[in-house]
Amino acid sequence: MYIEKALSYRKAADQGNANAQLGLGLLYAIGASVSKDSAEAARWYRKAADQGDAFAQCSLGLMYSMGDGVPKDSAEAVRWCRKAADQGNTPAQYSLGLMYATGDGVPKNETEALAWYYLAAATGNEASVTERDALELRLGRQVSLAAQQRSKEMLKEIETAKTKTR
Repeated sequence: MYIEKALSYRKAADQGNANAQLGLGLLYAIGASVSKDSAEAARWYRKAADQGDAFAQCSLGLMYSMGDGVPKDSAEAVRWCRKAADQGNTPAQYSLGLMYATGDGVPKNETEALAWYYLAAATGNEASVTERDALELRLGRQVSLAAQQRSKEMLKEIETAKTKTR
């Protein structure tokens, strides 16, 4: 089954189909019907990411964050995760929260981290809920309120951008 998928994905991916490029990237990332190859996964993710696929952008960002298949590059990780997060991709929003909380690729900013956690937690992302709750407790009410306001602004920006692309 996966072999047939890989063959059909490959043909469509070579023709520029972003969904097929993403699918092929996933197959290489997990080694399904093809040899596991993180560099090849990153190559296909980049093709889909360059076409605006949020899942591919997040996946590529996480690969840069870990140095998996690409050189470790925190700034590139932030760049790709931000592109995905700006499209409403929850895992990317959570990842940006972590990056701001630790200062990985961006200046450390716990208020900004909390705002990203609020966005991701709103979709039910359990890890974001856990991080949000812990950070709220540590930072206090005033910072939490500021982060909530920031997350509302961010959500409005995301919704406005989605409306413009339709």
